[in-house]
Amino acid sequence: MRTVQNKIIVKPCEGDQMSEGGIIVPESFRGRSSKAKIIAVGDKVREFKAGYTVWHIKGAGQEIEENGEVYFVMPETDVLGYLPN
Repeated sequence: MRTVQNKIIVKPCEGDQMSEGGIIVPESFRGRSSKAKIIAVGDKVREFKAGYTVWHIKGAGQEIEENGEVYFVMPETDVLGYLPN
């Protein structure tokens, strides 16, 4: 999978399955996590690499589906923080 310019492709991490109070949250009520793993980066992205874990603006990106998996394409400027791997 590839992207262009300053875009990154991310795969969202799973949302929390339990609330802070210990209540199990049904899948239908879990929001999309703002934590994701970078799958691919465009040729103008300098800060991030595939495999990094990032936190991005909530709800950022355009959803795409490939082989039954959901990914999001977004500009690198939507990333708030990261952990290099």
